Amino acid sequence: MSQLREVAKPRIPERKACGGCAQDLPSDAFTQHRYTTRQGKRSLRLDSQCKRCRKLARRKRRERDEVRERDRLYCQKWHRENKDRRKAYVQQYRSSQRVRRMRSKCQRMRKMKIKASATDLNDQQIQQISHIYEQATLLQQKLRACVVCDDDLELQVHVDHIIPLAKGGRHVPDNLQILSGRENIDKGVNLCLDTPSRQAGIASRTSPNKTRPT
Repeated sequence: MSQLREVAKPRIPERKACGGCAQDLPSDAFTQHRYTTRQGKRSLRLDSQCKRCRKLARRKRRERDEVRERDRLYCQKWHRENKDRRKAYVQQYRSSQRVRRMRSKCQRMRKMKIKASATDLNDQQIQQISHIYEQATLLQQKLRACVVCDDDLELQVHVDHIIPLAKGGRHVPDNLQILSGRENIDKGVNLCLDTPSRQAGIASRTSPNKTRPT
């Protein structure tokens, strides 16, 4: 039986001078790259700049206007050419266990915030909140377009907090409003409704050629 020869671990220097900040730093501050020599041996080498200098250089490069515009155009082109691929990836990602755990965690936290902000509600306020949710259900069944953004309401209608719970808002009738799903997602944790979907809806309603479905 032939004995297996032990492969020696590639030796890397303990310290190295950074090519960006010119500081003498330990090898852990540099990114290690694997490569194969001309003799076919595998080895490691350290990056010429430390991790901090590389991070600052990438950030400075991304902040340039021409790089931002190039990346934006590339993303738009990729999304146009790979609609089916992106749709399949989104469906697979949303059905994964990780997203389900995150979604359930967010729902638990949201319920805790609602419960904490609705401790001193009287019976009349509780009835008003229930009435708002009933109106949202009826709107989902009857209306076709959101009054804010002209969004199609056949899919989702959300009951939104005007002042978000994350900003200290309460789950009370005066702090609730009915929005389309896209409008609520665009709003996020903001206090205003100056969102892209709202601006597009206002432009479409003010256009003379726009007709609302009946």
